[in-house]
Amino acid sequence: MNLHLGKETKKWILGIVLAVVIVSFIFFYGYSNREAGFESFSIGKVNGESISLGEYKRQYELLQESYREELNEDKGELVSRLRQQAFNVLVQRLFLLQMAKKYGIRPSGVEVLYAVASIKDLRTDDGNFNVDLFQRLPPYYKRRLEKDKFNELAINHLEMRIVNSVRVSDSELAQQYDFLNTKVKVLFLFEKKEGEEENSQLLVPIGDKKGRLENVMERIRRGENPLQAAKNEGIEVDKTDFFYFGGRIPLEGRSNSFASILEGNPDVYKNAFSLKPGSVSPIINVQGGRTVLIVLEQKKPDWSKASEKMPEIKQIVLNQKMNDYFSEWFAVNIRNAKIQNNLNRIFKE
Repeated sequence: MNLHLGKETKKWILGIVLAVVIVSFIFFYGYSNREAGFESFSIGKVNGESISLGEYKRQYELLQESYREELNEDKGELVSRLRQQAFNVLVQRLFLLQMAKKYGIRPSGVEVLYAVASIKDLRTDDGNFNVDLFQRLPPYYKRRLEKDKFNELAINHLEMRIVNSVRVSDSELAQQYDFLNTKVKVLFLFEKKEGEEENSQLLVPIGDKKGRLENVMERIRRGENPLQAAKNEGIEVDKTDFFYFGGRIPLEGRSNSFASILEGNPDVYKNAFSLKPGSVSPIINVQGGRTVLIVLEQKKPDWSKASEKMPEIKQIVLNQKMNDYFSEWFAVNIRNAKIQNNLNRIFKE
């Protein structure tokens, strides 16, 4: 079971309350004994504490709404994946609530009241909390709204408690400023994976003949100019084959067509920004094949403007470090949780 706490997962955990869905459900369907039955049936447990079928049903419906178009086309593998994803989100949320309780974290009644009052569908046209509307809600739904907001606040407080010690050094700020403001001109030689369809949009596609990248690298090692070495192996190069990078975003060249190959591959960025002009990277495995980076130009940032941008840079670095720190803390602690999954009893394949 994959219980890695990524950014998207955290968004689901901390965004459990979707007021439109809940309030619409209240007015059009109301509370029923069937719904009460859902709350008493366990879909699984975390450290002996149950996750109700009612919670699971609501979380799964939120995911269904997000993937509505995909579900219209694919009702097999995606449905199975969403079922497990809904369960994982609830496991993660319950575990975090258990940890918040362990740390003695308990949001105050005033905090919960303000959080409930912030729900858009419970506000008047002039933006004030609609007390009358809230009081007319069935007691069960009022309790559920309050509980959901309590849980959301508890998880937020827990995260702040865990990451409170995170700090950003001056060297980290300088490194991030340098990275975001350095512009690099890079040539990519791409060799598609054997069996992949030819894609004219790929940058310098050189076919799937084995060893051509190795031949280019050998020529470069013997002292040939990188561009000449590529041409000597039959690879035509022109100006459309160049990329300009600024930060993590390809700024010019065939950025749209090649972005998917570069996405999520730290080796590409590491080599693009660490190599000196005229240098060549090792062969890097990327989506759909292999690539070699030839760094042609590198323009370093203007440090005279650094001070005015540092507050923004600091927030970027701090947010990333806090997110990474909390994710690591979560990954270490969830390993010891006792998780019981009853999904197979509900959805028999």
